[in-house]
Amino acid sequence: MSSLLPRHFFNPATEGQTVTTLDYVARIGYLAKGLVYGLVGILAGRAAFEAGRSAPGTDDAFSTLLSAPFGRVILGLTAAGILCYVAWRGIQVILDPGGKGNGWKGIAIRIAYAISGLAYLLMAFQAAMFAWRGSVANAGDAAEGATGQEQATGLMLGIPYGWIPVMIAGAVFVGVGVHHFYRSWTAKFMKDYESTEMSEAERKAVKPIGVIGIGARGVTFTLIGLFLMRAGWSQNAGEVKGLEGAFEALAGYSWGWIALGVLAVGFVLYGVYCFSRAKYRRFVEGEV
Repeated sequence: MSSLLPRHFFNPATEGQTVTTLDYVARIGYLAKGLVYGLVGILAGRAAFEAGRSAPGTDDAFSTLLSAPFGRVILGLTAAGILCYVAWRGIQVILDPGGKGNGWKGIAIRIAYAISGLAYLLMAFQAAMFAWRGSVANAGDAAEGATGQEQATGLMLGIPYGWIPVMIAGAVFVGVGVHHFYRSWTAKFMKDYESTEMSEAERKAVKPIGVIGIGARGVTFTLIGLFLMRAGWSQNAGEVKGLEGAFEALAGYSWGWIALGVLAVGFVLYGVYCFSRAKYRRFVEGEV
């Protein structure tokens, strides 16, 4: 398989290391992830500076891809790419290529990988539905039904003490957001670029891109988690918000267009960061 794809992009994870099929799976996954979040950032930027435009979510990114020439093909390939990322998450959970181990910390990290994989599996399904329907309107209806955030939370709140797991889920999202802030502040992600074929100029360029991009993701994870916790506390599923809701929450303030514009830049840079991971990241060891 390695002979069929361009080695000038898919460099070995470390100098002299053989590129494996798993490398390609992970790298294609990061490419698809970067495309989606980069588009979300571009659309968020438009929403920040164009009056009357609603805040975007991943479904808007899929609609944009669908409206492009050969949109259904591009979107279908994007869905397949996201599935590659899901597969990489599954590999991390089952095979533990990063050597996280079976201690409490390693198990916690692998549980986080599993939750991430499930979230991206739903995203892949959403993209596939858009591509299958071939219609923005119909696909949007299907995606709305497939997401089911409020419905799922409502079902959970309908059982005795169901607010507790909802609160816990919200706390997990906030924790993930805080972890993103930590990675952004410490720039620990740069360890994944050690022993690669990056030039010094590329390393200097990637660091601020990753810092800003990861920080932007931290903001949205934290907001989504706070919405979940508020839904659990008030026992009102209507309080649940996804990525689009996080953008809208910021845009609702008088200075919101500035915050949304900054976050939009962050998401575009996060997409670029994902592309850099696809090209240079070590997939045998290192943090995600």
